[in-house]
Amino acid sequence: MLRRISTWLILCSIVLLSSAPLPITHASVSTARVTVSDDPVRINGQLMDNAHAKYPFLTYKGITYLPLTWDNATALGIQLMWNAESGLQIYKQNNYVQGSFPGGMRLPLQQDLSVQRPIPISYTAAFSNYPIFIASQAVDNSQEEYPFLEFQDITYMPLTWHFVHDLLKLTIYWDAMNGLNVIGGQRQIFGQLVWDDADDVYIQPGIRVDDDHVMLKMSKSLTETPIWMNKSEAEQIQDQMKLTRENDPYRGKAVNPDIREDGLYYEGQKLLEASELDDPSKTTTVQFGATRFDLSGNRYLLSVAKRNMAADRSFYTYHLFLFTDGKAAELSGQPAAKVIPIQGGGYWIASYPEFGRSIRPQQLARLDSEGHYESLNVRWNELSLAMLGLGSPNTEFGEPGFTDPQTADGQIYVQLMGYSLQREQPQFTPGIYMVDPQLKLTKVTSGAALGMSDSRQYYVSSDMQLYALEQDLNKIYNLTTEQAALWYDYELVKPE
Repeated sequence: MLRRISTWLILCSIVLLSSAPLPITHASVSTARVTVSDDPVRINGQLMDNAHAKYPFLTYKGITYLPLTWDNATALGIQLMWNAESGLQIYKQNNYVQGSFPGGMRLPLQQDLSVQRPIPISYTAAFSNYPIFIASQAVDNSQEEYPFLEFQDITYMPLTWHFVHDLLKLTIYWDAMNGLNVIGGQRQIFGQLVWDDADDVYIQPGIRVDDDHVMLKMSKSLTETPIWMNKSEAEQIQDQMKLTRENDPYRGKAVNPDIREDGLYYEGQKLLEASELDDPSKTTTVQFGATRFDLSGNRYLLSVAKRNMAADRSFYTYHLFLFTDGKAAELSGQPAAKVIPIQGGGYWIASYPEFGRSIRPQQLARLDSEGHYESLNVRWNELSLAMLGLGSPNTEFGEPGFTDPQTADGQIYVQLMGYSLQREQPQFTPGIYMVDPQLKLTKVTSGAALGMSDSRQYYVSSDMQLYALEQDLNKIYNLTTEQAALWYDYELVKPE
């Protein structure tokens, strides 16, 4: 079942749940008057039957309270630990599961509907008087405006923004039609956006199921339930991805530099001195590789990679050269993954991140039509600057990217990570921006992205739409059209 969430609904949830009045001491009283309301409440989209639930949701001072039963906690991915000495400890579970679907997935929440009561109805609950910790943070229940409560020998947790969102990392929102919805514990069915065509986007799943559940196809309208593709169907998409990588003219072509006694050469031009060819410490073996990117006229770029290999690790040093009429000039130490012509003249030079014992930040530069090189990391004071739409650095799997991820008017999408090169220098706000050929930055402020967590993948489609995949919620955004949709794990793969 599809869920579409508008911006104002998310804003309502923040306003309702983040208020923080002055604390009130409950030491002088031990009980509170609570209500079982007829307002709708949902866990992972499932409507809770408060009129028949053995442990109903309660309302106290306008805040909804969650009964911390085993079933509710398990459904939301919450771990509960209790002993008489340390009291109650509440944690978020790690919900990432690998393996076959039946063993790694839960059924939808099964409610105990053994009671019949008229609603709304009021009861008396008690204030919890034992130690309580949420994500290792102690809760002073006597000072909480919305304290933990005890009702029918079950602990009730207030669904405040601080407890639910900040500490337990759950998603919570409210709207007038569906009421309050608490989302958590979702298995990551959505793994990675890897491909699209005129009508659909394709998602590599985050879990292994079987040969009938290899890839997900989703309509770009985001109004239809994703369809599972079998192994044969998925292989057809993977073949298209492979061809796209192999035929991408902007990835350059591998060439072999010439190693001589006095240095490193290419096409007769000396690039590095002999002293740079070896490791003076003799602790690593050195290899060289190069990628050539042909430009207009009698020019090309050459990206040289020096790899120092030790027994347990490798690290790289890069050199970027511009060849003009057969003469080489070093531009920078930026690695080049793709070199893309800019509308109106010049080239984007983009790099991939590198992972290992240390992470090499992503870099982006512009080479103008006169051959002048400018690092955009330096221009915008960004340690790591990602050009979106490049695809995966791995040539065997992952998003292949598209030949030219520029919009019709020559703009590209970039992500500013928010880590400065120079702390004393001004910096742009982290986020997604569009960059035009004149290097003007315009922040993407799509309302569909409000409330989006840090767990996301950005994807530029073949029609230059910007998507974001929030894997921990199985939620997808089209930030260009300001649409968003989510599916619950039990809807995407149904347990046997």
